[in-house]
Amino acid sequence: MTTTGKIGLGVGIALLGLFAVKFAIGRPTDEEAIQAALKDALQASREGRPGVVLDFVSRSLRVNDEQQAGGRAEIGNYIRQAKPDIEILNPKPLISGDSATIISPVKVSIRIAMVQSPPMTLNAKIGLTRETGRDWLIIPVPKWRVSEISTDQVPGELIGN
Repeated sequence: MTTTGKIGLGVGIALLGLFAVKFAIGRPTDEEAIQAALKDALQASREGRPGVVLDFVSRSLRVNDEQQAGGRAEIGNYIRQAKPDIEILNPKPLISGDSATIISPVKVSIRIAMVQSPPMTLNAKIGLTRETGRDWLIIPVPKWRVSEISTDQVPGELIGN
């Protein structure tokens, strides 16, 4: 093997070692991962940026026990237009294996025709599931995603009716 080949091999092994250390040591706890993703998604929702929110939503999302098939585009459009301001008053998750639950009052306010609605408070149960996501398109990483939302009421003006 040539000197250039040895240097290239050494650099490659060093990079793989750095990636392994980063993913083994730098990984947050489940609660920290959920809290960070929740914070990012709620901020993106307020700003009308659906991409970050949809990354936090499972493709198998159920709302009040109804499957939301094909609803991701609708969710994205809704976030872009209504810019919902959502505040989860008690965001601490109860974690059990690959699932977690947040049970909390939630304040919701939306924008309708450039006018912010007064906040409504709902009692919500938010189910999360640990799924496999990708970093840099190839590296599998665990990601917590919202898989179920149930509330004691669903105001018509919040869902567009």
